[in-house]
Order: sequence, then C-alpha cells, then structure tokens
Amino acid sequence: MPQFGHLPLILGPSGDKLSKRDGATSVIEYRKEGYIPHALLNYLARLGWSHGDQEIFSLSELIEHFSLEKIGTKGAIFDFEKLAWVNTVYLKEMTEEQILDAIIADVNTHFLTDQCVTRAADEVKQVIALYKERVKTLKQMACEIDLVFNGARERHEEDMQKWITADSRQHLEAVITVLEKQDLFDHDNCATVIKELATQLGVKLVNVLQPIRLALLGKASGPGVFDLLAVIGKEESVERLRVFCDTL
Repeated sequence: MPQFGHLPLILGPSGDKLSKRDGATSVIEYRKEGYIPHALLNYLARLGWSHGDQEIFSLSELIEHFSLEKIGTKGAIFDFEKLAWVNTVYLKEMTEEQILDAIIADVNTHFLTDQCVTRAADEVKQVIALYKERVKTLKQMACEIDLVFNGARERHEEDMQKWITADSRQHLEAVITVLEKQDLFDHDNCATVIKELATQLGVKLVNVLQPIRLALLGKASGPGVFDLLAVIGKEESVERLRVFCDTL
C-alpha cells in the first residue's frame, strides 16, 4: 500500500483558507504579473518546509535538501511581501538582457514595438539597470520604463506639496537655461552644472533635484536625477521641464 503524507494547508494573510482575493489563482497569472518562475517555485517550496534559515534555493539545492521530516504541521501563511522579496533577489541576479527578454515573454510580447516604448533595446537596458534594485516584479519594471520614456500622466500630490515652493519655477527655469547650453548631455556634465547652479541659487541641492524629478517622472522617488537626464536625453528632458514650469 502507498504511504500518504500531507503538506500544510496554505492560508491567506488573515489565517483563513486561501481565497482568490488572497492570491489563490493560476501560476500563469503570477507570471503575467511579473513574478519570475523560479522565484515563485522557491517561495512555494518554503511554504510549510524549511532547511535551517536558508531562504533562497537553486533547484538542485531544493532536490538535495528536501525531506518529509522537515515539513511542518501547521498551516502556512501566503505572504505577498515575502514573495515579492524573493522575486527581487532573483531580479537582481538577472542581466538587463534577461530582464528585457522576460518582460517580452511574460508581461508584454509587444513591449519594444507598441506605442508605449519606441526606444532601442540598448536604451531600454540602460533604464533596466537603473531600476533593477528598485522594483519588485517584471511588471513594475515595465511600468517604470514606460514612465521614463513617456513621462508622467499625473503628479504625485503629496510629493508636490512637499517639494514645490514659491521659488521652484524660478529654479527650474534656471535649470532649463543651463541644460540647454550643454553639448555633452551625460551624467557627469549634468551633475556638474546643476550642482554649480544650486550653489549660485543658495539652495540645497535636493531642493533643485526633487522638482526636476517631479518634472521628469511625476514623483519624487526614483533613480538619480543625473542618470535620468542622461537616459531621457536633452531635448525630451528640457521639454518636460518647460511643461512642468507652465503648470506652476
């Protein structure tokens, strides 16, 4: 006769039986949401089973260390934050090209050809490098890339209230003036002229940088402003700054 064993029931965050509202859906949906297949496998393998304090396992390690004796008896909570953390670990280990290929394969097959992203693959990879340690899923990465290349459709209200003052328009107009004069529009050159401008204006650098980031992305969080300016490019950056100034 076969011997039977039971894995612990997977429970929702509330401790009740996992429902669709809590995330009981097909693995294909998780893939479309931007979870890396092995990250999901890694997370599910750890639900109700452990091997010391180790959290991240290769497939060979899971095969090597798994044993029925280490399966728990209590229900296991499906923790989305933990799953997201595991996903970030795998994201950080991927190359920019692997991440781009995964976005195209799992999130949006027309990512490089549709109207959202019309930039060359090399430019997209530059943005991926900026966001690789900032996002939790491939879908979030795709959204951030779209934001960088196409600009914000709305502004984050709390960030606007925190960083925009009566002097912000004057500061941004000065930024536009110095940026327009730059022939070499890269990280280092943008950093030099904007830092010098902040000193001339007698304001903290952050009080210049955050309004610039709001103009470029519509929010005060994101990669370094000098990196953003370089990857967005001179013409588009200046245009977004002008449009933003007109709203202040």
